[in-house]
Amino acid sequence: MFFSEDLGSYKCPAISLPIDPKFPPISFKARNIPLAMRKKVDVAIGKLLDQGVLEPISNPKWSTPIVPIIKQSGKIRLCADYKVTINKAMKNHPFPIPSVNYILANLADGKFFAKIDLAQAYLQLRVDDASAEAETIVTYREAFKVNRVQFGVNVAPGLFQNFIEDLLKGIPGVFPYFDDVLIFAATEEQLCNHLRLVLERLSESGIRANKNKCIFKTKAVECLGFVIEASGIHPSDSKVRAIHEAPRPKNKTELQAFLDSVLVTFNEKLPLILTSDASPYGVGYVLSHLIPDDTEAPIAYDSGTLTSTERNYSQLDKEALSIIAGSKKFHYFLYGPTFTLVADHQPLLELFNKMKLTPDILSQSMLRWSQMLNAYDFTIIRRPGKKKQNADALSRLPIKTPETDFPSPPEMLFIEELHNPPVKADEISQAKLRDPVLFRVLNWALKGWLESAKEFRIFYLKGHELSVHKNCLLWGNRDSYLKYYVEEF
Repeated sequence: MFFSEDLGSYKCPAISLPIDPKFPPISFKARNIPLAMRKKVDVAIGKLLDQGVLEPISNPKWSTPIVPIIKQSGKIRLCADYKVTINKAMKNHPFPIPSVNYILANLADGKFFAKIDLAQAYLQLRVDDASAEAETIVTYREAFKVNRVQFGVNVAPGLFQNFIEDLLKGIPGVFPYFDDVLIFAATEEQLCNHLRLVLERLSESGIRANKNKCIFKTKAVECLGFVIEASGIHPSDSKVRAIHEAPRPKNKTELQAFLDSVLVTFNEKLPLILTSDASPYGVGYVLSHLIPDDTEAPIAYDSGTLTSTERNYSQLDKEALSIIAGSKKFHYFLYGPTFTLVADHQPLLELFNKMKLTPDILSQSMLRWSQMLNAYDFTIIRRPGKKKQNADALSRLPIKTPETDFPSPPEMLFIEELHNPPVKADEISQAKLRDPVLFRVLNWALKGWLESAKEFRIFYLKGHELSVHKNCLLWGNRDSYLKYYVEEF
């Protein structure tokens, strides 16, 4: 069935990834997976084996370590750290990503619209044996070649766009954009005819769609940051919401930030820049063009107030959260083309560097965010907050967002919990406040790092691995060393 939870499989010759044959294969050893996660990882591997996505392989030339991410449901998503293996050997895919202006210009003639969401888009495309072996993932159990186009492969967006455009070629009023298929028509009857042709061709090819995310008939559709309807095209409210709803500036600095807030039209020929920032109570992000005079002209803004849970994040986590929020908000602009990501914290340049292996010791949030960013093609640079006043102002004057009671992230238990533990979290927290070293480190982890005396350098170098939970300083998922309790243990 076309609308099905089963994984689709495109009925066509397998795709060959454009890997440079002169590039020597890269192989990494399997990561150590915590014992408490192994059962869930086994379930995820078993499902992919049943679907034919994975297949055991012996002595692979390429091998990429897996990065298991815990979803809100508690299930595991298996990701692979391809940025340090086959992505380095990949030739640039020549197929161009369609320009936003081209799509909008053609959709402008429509009065009725529909949108089809393709489920697990990349995994519906099979790859040939050589590509499957190059995509090999290595686990604590064994190695598996990957028989589908895998999330995290840097040429996947261009390959999928090429495939979907070829598949739907010749049907009027159809504009596919990655995993969304946009359909327009002048009349309801025409829309029904166009939609029928699209669904028939997708179904016959073996592709599956997500029915819950599809729109079958509407008079207005939001696309690429714009609302398209019969009366014309205009920016979506969310595109400028942060400026319209921000509090009134109270001083010269805040006023200057808003005087610079004049939006320009998106132009696919100009370089893209995503700038983000975080304050103790909000995040802000700006999508800009670098124009010929080397100034940055904003395309769209947004910001948000941190929830009570997020306000307890370390400053490093808040900065990372602002990057993720910005990439999600401007996904349609950023997915596919190369862009520059501007961050404030030096550790983020290491964590999100697409040429370096993801560290073994990271919080689950950082692991998840790192793998999410692997879908984009970007270069990350550092710029202090004082030099990125647009995003900084938005983070300090965030629009009010509803306080949502999000479920707590799933916890990983490495040992069986004792009914009467020898020390509790509040006792550790109080003891840290008495430790002159850990007290400072805890504050820096929450508010931002400063390179200080030599005695703190070991903590500074591990800053990206530290987080705060219940006012306790954690290294990965473990409490940091605390001398007061050594004798008791």
